[in-house]
Amino acid sequence: MVMTSMPFSQLQYEYLSMEAKEQQQAAPAANMADVSAGSVVAEALGKGLVTLYHPALEDSKDHIEELLNGQNRLINLMKQENDRFKECEYTYNIHELLQQVRTYHGKLTKIKKQMTTIHERCSKLKRRSLRLKEQSEARVERARLDRQRARQREEQLVAKFAGPSSP
Repeated sequence: MVMTSMPFSQLQYEYLSMEAKEQQQAAPAANMADVSAGSVVAEALGKGLVTLYHPALEDSKDHIEELLNGQNRLINLMKQENDRFKECEYTYNIHELLQQVRTYHGKLTKIKKQMTTIHERCSKLKRRSLRLKEQSEARVERARLDRQRARQREEQLVAKFAGPSSP
């Protein structure tokens, strides 16, 4: 019997109906009274549905298990990464380090300004000390020259002793 022209569901239905009829004919007469024809057909249809959809359901079940395993692996990886980030945050405490960097940078800037100010003041003091030293040396030189002139004037004022006069 060739049944390729009918849709698959119709073929399945006819196959199950034929199977049910064969089971009814094979059953003893006493059992036939108890079992109705509808229950045999229903059981055959149920088995047919199970055989029809069972492989697809098994494949779906395997696929879902595979997806769940992959999802669980990803969840575990994410937890590990989160733990690593928390560990880094606790270990290095980046926010505190950045705050310390800002604080120390401010202090260094302040010290640099102070050093520049001190350098300028030192330069001014050196120039002043050189000027004062030059003025002091000039004063000492003037005082020496004044003493020398005073001695020369005194020598000029001192009467010169002239020896015996000759007539």
